[in-house]
Amino acid sequence: MDNNSVFKRFYNRMAAEGVLKSLLWGIAVGFAVNFITAFVTWFTKFDGLWLSIGLGLGAVAAVTPIMYFAVFRPDSKMIAARLDKVFGLEERLITMAEFEKDESYIAMRQREDAKAKIGGINGRQLKISLSVALIVTAAVSFAFGTTMTTVSALTSAGVIEGGDSFVSRTDFYSVLYDVNEPDGGYIEGNFDQLLEAGELTEPVVAVAEDGWAFVGWDDGYDKPDRCDEVTKEEMTYIAMFVQIEEGDGDGEPGDSEGGDDAPDKPGEPGDNGNEGKPGEGDPSDGKPGDGSMAGKDDPANQVVDGDKYYRELLESYIKEAEEMLAQGKELPPHLREIMDKYYDIIK
Repeated sequence: MDNNSVFKRFYNRMAAEGVLKSLLWGIAVGFAVNFITAFVTWFTKFDGLWLSIGLGLGAVAAVTPIMYFAVFRPDSKMIAARLDKVFGLEERLITMAEFEKDESYIAMRQREDAKAKIGGINGRQLKISLSVALIVTAAVSFAFGTTMTTVSALTSAGVIEGGDSFVSRTDFYSVLYDVNEPDGGYIEGNFDQLLEAGELTEPVVAVAEDGWAFVGWDDGYDKPDRCDEVTKEEMTYIAMFVQIEEGDGDGEPGDSEGGDDAPDKPGEPGDNGNEGKPGEGDPSDGKPGDGSMAGKDDPANQVVDGDKYYRELLESYIKEAEEMLAQGKELPPHLREIMDKYYDIIK
């Protein structure tokens, strides 16, 4: 009676156990692959549902037979070691398996003793034993894999958002300040800015070149200086400049409105009832006088776009600065710069 005949009745039991262990390993590895693939497709919003399922099942099919034939396929020594352990045979069977080819008297007596001990044991008495850790690992992998596959499928169907929507990220948007005529003027300040939505841009000012006038921005804003709140889109603002034509009007130089009804020269009786003496002119004449708007129409007193009286523009800045200081606010850089220049002039 050779060893194979002794262990034959236990072989099927051990083989079934090996298949189950191999399958659990296949499930653990296969559904881990399935989870990883499904997670990637969900995060990237890639329509790879069947890819993740196919890779997962393919891994199960590949790993299971590999584990069985490489690790869990039973042989006589494996069966002998298992029987010794389960039935407390004190390594009689493993010794018998190791000295199977030994024909010495002692080896033969040892085999007879081992066969006698195992002779009364039925194959069904050997129970299938599976590792709890292996079962838990396979179950967790299966649960995670199937759950992630479901989530990926819902993302592909548009039911839920992809994983990238859960990642906190900061979006920046470009704000560009440009001019309509390169020869007409330029932007003073940072004309190309990159900011987050909701932030305010750095102040910029549209400055006209000689012979040109600023007439506003393309979005309808009429002041040369501006700063804007960034929205969730790229923004471009164009400063509009027009060329000033010399000698506007129909009359010759020195004439007003090109007709004989022009006001008299200074020092001669005028239509306003005075003799053109300094200090007595009507403020509406735009001639030097004691009126608060004296000289308003004098080109030398025009700033920015050739149409705004400097005092009106300055008064608006002073009023804005006084209101901010009264509220305890700090002046923005562009307003502080204007105030500093103003007080430097009047020193």
